[in-house]
Amino acid sequence: MKNYLFLMQTLIVLSLLLAAGCKKDDPKDTNTSAPYAIGDRYNENGITGVVYQITAGGMHGMIVSKTETECKWSTVYEVTGATDQVNGMNNMNKIKAIAGWESKYPAFKWCNDFNTGSISGWCLPAKDELNALYTNQTIVNATLTQYGGAQIVSDHYWNSSEGGASNAYGQIFTNGSQFNSYKDSNRGVRAVRAF
Repeated sequence: MKNYLFLMQTLIVLSLLLAAGCKKDDPKDTNTSAPYAIGDRYNENGITGVVYQITAGGMHGMIVSKTETECKWSTVYEVTGATDQVNGMNNMNKIKAIAGWESKYPAFKWCNDFNTGSISGWCLPAKDELNALYTNQTIVNATLTQYGGAQIVSDHYWNSSEGGASNAYGQIFTNGSQFNSYKDSNRGVRAVRAF
């Protein structure tokens, strides 16, 4: 009987070791590569997100962060010159040229915090970039759910395009309407990046 129990324990341990050795890699950790389609998971060189816009047959495009926050566009009323409606990185560079920008522009700082070490390029999306995300939010949300990201859930999201000293643009994700609101209002924020 003792030999039988010993044999059974040995078989259980061996089967557990064999199962652990045969375990497949977690698909969340595997690298991806172009060409991409809208809704694909992006994981290259430590940069992760979901593809929401493509160009050049999927070789280039835009990704969105797997997380989001809610904060103010700005804590001060001043003209920044961040008026580009197509390229959020141009607006990000205008904001980062302002002294003390990290404390004055919370939405931009949150997006910039994704740029660590050798990683760069994350920004608050411009008006047109945010509209493309709105257009593809259903497929993006499906991928975010599949890979443990936070779904796009806020009704109102900021973009990086300024409307004037006291206001900036954003988009309502329940109906696609764009708005111009006071910069010190709390709205949803997602970081985006070109690839």
